Amino acid sequence: MTIREVSAADTPNDGRAIWNNNDYELAQRLNALALIVTRAPYDAQGDGVADDRPAIQAAIDDCHNAGGGYVYLPAGTYMLNSGSLVLKDNIGLTGAGKHNTIVQLGNGVNAPVITDDAAGTAGSHAFGRVHLSHFGIHGNREQNPEGREGIFTTAYYSVFEHLEISQCQTHGIRMGFDGMTNVSSQNRVIGCRIAVCGGAGIYFDINGVDHTVSENYIRNCDFGVVINNGGVRIVNNGLFGHLKAAVQVRQTAYNIIIASNDLNANNQHAIYVTRTTVEGSGPWSQMLITGNSILGDFLEADDQFDGIYVETSVPAGINQLTITGNKIFTRSDSKNYRYGIHLANNVVQARCSGNHISNTTKAAYQVGSNCVDIDIDSIGGGVLGPPTLPQSGESLINPYHTGVTVYLTGGDVIGVAIGGHETGMTSGSFRISAGQSITVTYREAPMWTWFAD
Repeated sequence: MTIREVSAADTPNDGRAIWNNNDYELAQRLNALALIVTRAPYDAQGDGVADDRPAIQAAIDDCHNAGGGYVYLPAGTYMLNSGSLVLKDNIGLTGAGKHNTIVQLGNGVNAPVITDDAAGTAGSHAFGRVHLSHFGIHGNREQNPEGREGIFTTAYYSVFEHLEISQCQTHGIRMGFDGMTNVSSQNRVIGCRIAVCGGAGIYFDINGVDHTVSENYIRNCDFGVVINNGGVRIVNNGLFGHLKAAVQVRQTAYNIIIASNDLNANNQHAIYVTRTTVEGSGPWSQMLITGNSILGDFLEADDQFDGIYVETSVPAGINQLTITGNKIFTRSDSKNYRYGIHLANNVVQARCSGNHISNTTKAAYQVGSNCVDIDIDSIGGGVLGPPTLPQSGESLINPYHTGVTVYLTGGDVIGVAIGGHETGMTSGSFRISAGQSITVTYREAPMWTWFAD
């Protein structure tokens, strides 16, 4: 959407001519009215002192009552000293640029900066067709110790773009909540900068589906993006310097794409996939993690976190997972990831291929004993997290979708068989093809290390 500049003299406060609404179906729906909050009858000050919430809210309400429209905030700082802005259906709220127009929560308000008339009310309807663009949102967290989100919404069919959201006590943007009877869905967050929030930069609560997060820069929050629902695409974002994971996927999430993102300097796992509940219908499934650059600078501890960590206590709780074409590394002079990719527990049908992994303290890959049907084909080989050594004389089939070399050291080994054939060796390196078995007979268990071809 393009906004051409207008002067106070050339457009009345019901003008539609200032908008070019060709980009979105949403914008076409909202083309009924355009109101400028600094003009009569609203007369917002934008001086960083006066309480402009009543003026802006009146313009939002008038647009809504007229069937939909835009509220325009010229350059200035608009204080919300008496509460949140409450969005309504079919409303656009836009400014003169994310550094020029600022909407700031006043001291001691302790509420979301922007919300809607459905958010947080159990059993409420979702609302939709909202467009927020080209302004800044400041949560003033130091003066709001019980403050909330920058945006808390139940929206559907809505666009949030070119916003700068900072200093929120909890999440920068939160969509949906537990208890909604309808679904927050088909929203887009595009080209936003979100920083220094006490929760996630973007938080998708349960009862939501089919969202897109694209070309955003999110830094220095607790998490970058948290997903508790389905159909979320996280594509071409920069996620930097978060205290925990850059992306955490949890609860009953499904149909997730995490692609072509730059995940740098996050303090724990870069991508953490977990299922913490058995709620929802059907399996927690279908995720693609591809083409991401994951750099582990500034980890809070060495040898404790992984580039991609996947686990759940729910039997077979995570399935149909594809991890391909990612670059996972740490600098040799920094704290390092434990494993590049760690499929820790109850993962079924995972495919890992073409990932470049370096400078991990233990191995490129680690696969837990409760993981089934795992294929691994790593570019350039590398150390694999070894399966648990079986009891003496028990065979183990190579679980990886690639040939491996197993290196045995120590212990008191009696014999080693590959594919049922005795090798006549008790230590050293042993080549095992994909699907082939190894049997180690011993009095005292040796150590073994697995290397991918």
